[in-house]
Amino acid sequence: MKVKRGTKNDVIFPVYAVRYDHPHIIAGQGTVGLEIVEQVENIDAVIIPVGGGGLIAGAALAIKTLHPEIQIVVS
Repeated sequence: MKVKRGTKNDVIFPVYAVRYDHPHIIAGQGTVGLEIVEQVENIDAVIIPVGGGGLIAGAALAIKTLHPEIQIVVS
């Protein structure tokens, strides 16, 4: 699926990205991981549910980048 963005006659077309493996989706889901490490102290592990894969990809990437010692548990 292609992402399209543009304007025509002053009408703005939104970005259309539905795939869970799209970089924008993964980056957005990474904010969940950032919020977890910012709000919770002394984290040993984080349990992340898996559906399409976007949430686990983004959140785990953010968490492991900042705190590689935290264990990621897939549910």
